[in-house]
Amino acid sequence: MRYLSKILSTALMLCCLCAGMALAQEPQDFLDQALYRHDYQDQRWAISAQELDLLVDNLVGVLAVISQPEFKRRHPLMGNLVLQQLGGTAHSFSLRTYSNQAQVTMERPGPKVIVYRAQITMQKLGLSVSGQMLIRVRLQYASPQDQTLRAEVTVAFRPASDMLAAALKPVMASFQEEMDRLGGKAMVQIQDFLRIYKQERHGAFSRAGLLGQLALINQRRLVQAAELKQRTATAGSALASGGLGRIALALATALVLLVGLALGWVLANRLRATRDQKLLRKSLRAQREQAALDKRLVKLLKSRGGSPQATTEAKLEHQRLSRELLQRLGHDGKPSRQTKK
Repeated sequence: MRYLSKILSTALMLCCLCAGMALAQEPQDFLDQALYRHDYQDQRWAISAQELDLLVDNLVGVLAVISQPEFKRRHPLMGNLVLQQLGGTAHSFSLRTYSNQAQVTMERPGPKVIVYRAQITMQKLGLSVSGQMLIRVRLQYASPQDQTLRAEVTVAFRPASDMLAAALKPVMASFQEEMDRLGGKAMVQIQDFLRIYKQERHGAFSRAGLLGQLALINQRRLVQAAELKQRTATAGSALASGGLGRIALALATALVLLVGLALGWVLANRLRATRDQKLLRKSLRAQREQAALDKRLVKLLKSRGGSPQATTEAKLEHQRLSRELLQRLGHDGKPSRQTKK
């Protein structure tokens, strides 16, 4: 087992090393496979390398400052930057504007290279375009204290699927023109922002100002997490109450069935008792009629005497009366016929 753990640890380390090598080689591979690519050569930025590093390492806080209404009132050039959603850290953050949203990661393959990768969705040319975007910044400077940097910015885009790439090809010229326009606008905004950044270096973009904005972002994230937890708990309680409601409904249904069975049993017993009482009354009435017929037979025998003929007649009369009684008993509910005297 100990040897197996060592083998697994070694394999894991090799995988991490291979992943790191692939990550370092990926930007060029991505650029070679990109559907869109544009290189902005010889960009000159009025900022030192040290200040740029500070800016990159606090980018989320900087964007949060820019999105504040009071900042836009002081600097109208940033008024068209509207961030409806912003969160995360400088190395992994998400942002959303009116029609675009992106999940961005940042890495520093070298001291003079900055790479941003983004899973992006944007509305362009009447299409919802999603895919991977890569922005690579290569810096040129003699000393970190130099107040001006030279940069080469490369922007590339690769659609999320072959189907989307095929849909973009008929409008590729328009798509490329739109992307070039946005990229050129972004380069101008970077120049404007760097001038404003210097003005606010000891104000909104000071360490205290950035930490304050990061604290607000973290507070907002905590509030959103609490709201999400509350919604989840509410949904769970609603689901539980729904389960209890279904259980209560099942119990009520079972109770109704039991009550129905009990009432049916009571009614059946009552009907059976009523029927038995009717049969009992009929039986008693038949017995009384039989007794009356017997009395009539005795009277008849006495009145006719004891001759054989009289006996035969009495026997026939008795048989007739017995048949009549049987007929009465066999027709329930029919009115009985009167016997002849």
